[in-house]
Amino acid sequence: MRESETVREDLWALICDVVDDAEGRGMRPPRAFDEGVRMHWDTQPRHLRPGGTVLGPILMTFADLIGWLSILAVREGEIPWVTSSMNLHFLAPARPGRINGEARRLKLTRHNAVIAIDIRDAEGIAVVHGTMQFAWSGGPRT
Repeated sequence: MRESETVREDLWALICDVVDDAEGRGMRPPRAFDEGVRMHWDTQPRHLRPGGTVLGPILMTFADLIGWLSILAVREGEIPWVTSSMNLHFLAPARPGRINGEARRLKLTRHNAVIAIDIRDAEGIAVVHGTMQFAWSGGPRT
């Protein structure tokens, strides 16, 4: 762990509230750093394609989760952020084992966030790169 990283038990508690058996599914507590969050997900046989690589929907779910958490790391209690755009590039098949994700805030305003996503597989190979945009959905509609 880098010196500037902090395990965020508050974010882990939130994950455990929204994901049934998060720890049993292989998720690990996120760590916050100045620009975002890092998190690990230990993939299991149910997360794999018949060919033995991690399913794309698992990688997309992981990207969405860490992107959202990167906002909540600095906007505590502001849960109503929703994904408005996801642009992910699948660079290589993700091998089974631990996948490591990093979400970095590129822009964060009152109503909009742009997040860079990088995911590496258990062998350290870059498997997903992309950007996501989130919109604030709280407050009255106008």
